[in-house]
Amino acid sequence: MRSLVLGIAFSTLSAFGMSPIKALGETIDPAEIVQVVGEELKIQEAPPNRHLGTRLAGVKSLKPLTGEPSYGPVRYALDPDSLVIRFNGRILKEGKDYILDHEFGTLGLGNASSIRPDDQVLADYRYAKQRIDSQIQLPDGRTIIRKGKSRISEPPIPELLPDEKRLANIYVPAFSDGTDAVFLPVLKTPDQIQTATQAGMIPKTMKKIQAGMPVRVTCWGDSVTVGADVGDSARNSFVSLLQQRLNEKFPSADITVNRVAVGGSTSTAWLDGTRAGCDFNRVITPKPDLVVIEFLNDARTITTKEAFLRIYTEILDRLTPTEAEIIFITPNYSMFDWPDIRGKDERPYIGYLRDFAAEHNIAVADASARWENLWQEGIPWPSLLGTINHPNAGGHILYAEELIKCFK
Repeated sequence: MRSLVLGIAFSTLSAFGMSPIKALGETIDPAEIVQVVGEELKIQEAPPNRHLGTRLAGVKSLKPLTGEPSYGPVRYALDPDSLVIRFNGRILKEGKDYILDHEFGTLGLGNASSIRPDDQVLADYRYAKQRIDSQIQLPDGRTIIRKGKSRISEPPIPELLPDEKRLANIYVPAFSDGTDAVFLPVLKTPDQIQTATQAGMIPKTMKKIQAGMPVRVTCWGDSVTVGADVGDSARNSFVSLLQQRLNEKFPSADITVNRVAVGGSTSTAWLDGTRAGCDFNRVITPKPDLVVIEFLNDARTITTKEAFLRIYTEILDRLTPTEAEIIFITPNYSMFDWPDIRGKDERPYIGYLRDFAAEHNIAVADASARWENLWQEGIPWPSLLGTINHPNAGGHILYAEELIKCFK
């Protein structure tokens, strides 16, 4: 593996569309690679489906509080060519004995497999961690590169010491040899990022807040609203952060933020009642003044404008009689999307949602625009993604920052 002399010219890296940087006079170390030998596992009978399947322990993302492997694999963390699986000393054949999802590293038995789901096998493989280094200006004016800590997921940004200034972050993706590290200068602050979030779109709610009347806010959504994989949901989820920020912004107000959410759900599941816990009456029975709607899963399952309009018109029709105001949240990136670090958010759902909100004069908390432009803040978006499609605590802060802009 090679190290790189940093610079500013860019070319394409396969998984990310990212680029090498040349000559800043500092070297960038390669990504850390880990060799696993003899991992015991049993391979499920069903073929893998992206993140679903038998998961190799090394490529699982980490739990926020304990650092232990979670249930979700990290995309592109496995070197698929390195995988060797043995049963009773015999090397099994990919495509016959087992099927491998090369991107997610999940496994299932092949149609002509010589083993059964209850047979224990041994797996050897390599996986790589990610890292973020920082270009930092010291108090005396000198510039250094501070190396970050390697992690399979959510690589942390190096901390600053007193009177230091961060000039850029350098993202070292899995299996990088250093020459394809991504140089991300800090170009803008969060307040300078342009989004579709607008104030003045929830006038009835604001009037009640200013009058000192009780205000009930319901946050309705999927596992992101639940606060899955964020660690302490009561402190770190955007629902909790919204309550905290509203209390700070309006200390004399009587505002209650409630969570009505089911992991894995879509808006359709709530309208049809087709998933356990997804009863639309849970949304409207508390008689909320404001409903904040987040469905990352809709961004993956609603693929046509016709379907979007049918579903979201029904949501509007059901909420209109309650006289509750609405804030739609455009959601975060996920491992299913995996856009380029500097790429555009090309999910059709995001455009549908923004257009629908504008047509019906509904508020939007445009979190997806923040994710799309994180590179301008010097932040690689994978650093804010936890398991599969769940943002970590930093990702939830983006939601809260966009939501609180609506309360003016």
